[in-house]
Amino acid sequence: MENGRRDFERQKKICKQNALERNEQLVKAVEKCSKKLLELATGTDVVAEEEAQLYVHQEKLEVLASEIRLLKEALTELAEAYQQADGAFQRCNEHFMEVCEISSIDPSKLRSTREKRKLQELAETFEKEDITRDSEALELQITQEIAKLQVSGVVGTENDVVRHREALSDKERIEAELQEKMQAMNNNAAQLSAKLDAWKNPVSQLVDKISENFKKFFTQLECIGEVKLNVPEREYDMEQYGIDIYVKFRENAELRRLDDKSQSGGERSVSTMLYMLALQELCPVPFRCVDEINQGMDPRNERKVFEMMLDILASEGSPGQDTVLPADSETSARTPLQREGPRRNHLQLTARRPR
Repeated sequence: MENGRRDFERQKKICKQNALERNEQLVKAVEKCSKKLLELATGTDVVAEEEAQLYVHQEKLEVLASEIRLLKEALTELAEAYQQADGAFQRCNEHFMEVCEISSIDPSKLRSTREKRKLQELAETFEKEDITRDSEALELQITQEIAKLQVSGVVGTENDVVRHREALSDKERIEAELQEKMQAMNNNAAQLSAKLDAWKNPVSQLVDKISENFKKFFTQLECIGEVKLNVPEREYDMEQYGIDIYVKFRENAELRRLDDKSQSGGERSVSTMLYMLALQELCPVPFRCVDEINQGMDPRNERKVFEMMLDILASEGSPGQDTVLPADSETSARTPLQREGPRRNHLQLTARRPR
């Protein structure tokens, strides 16, 4: 019994030892497998990276192949163009040698002294005439020279020479006449300008004086008035010159040219009468007749205008004046004889206004 237990313990110990050994072997095997797996994973990344680089290199190779193909095509075109240019150059050389009567353009290949001298003369001529090496410019120059040759090749006659001389004579005569007429035109323009200034300057001064009087009279009416000389754009168009009257009767209005649309009838009557009064000092006349000038005037303006007229006519050097008024008018009642002065007669006519 005791022996059996010992055997059991020994077997148990052996089994335990075997289990530990197997466990160690298993751990080592797992570690080895893990290492292999890690190596495989690393190798897979390297392969993927190499495949990506290979793809990039393939794309670059395709681009280079396309560029090489294009370069080959361009080289082929250049070779064809070179062959065409070389052929044209050879033909030009042959034509040049034929026209110049030489056997070659290379001096070393020329056999005779005459050909060498002729080629030397041609080279000097090209240098002297500054013959261009640009083909397009050279073609243009050749075209121009051909046109000159065609014109110079026309055969003229003696009549052509006569007509040419007559044309030159007519040209000189016409130029002389033109010069003479231009000089006369300039002289006439200067004279006309001087005459215009001699007329316009005094007129402008006169209009300015009239405007001063006109402004003064309108100021007494608490209004604004001006007189201007209307100068046309074409200053020598004398029919377009004129005198414009500008008036302003209300404070909120604008200074407007006197016409039959912008002002009322009474305003036009006041403006006309004051304009005539403004002329009185500058344009004296022996007699003036004014009829119905107060038509449309309001009583205030009628009285003001009449008083201004009396003041002007009562001044020294003014012409005589007869005033004919209705006997029952307010103006007549306010202008007694003692205000009229030595040269004024005041005749009152008894009359009734129509009802």
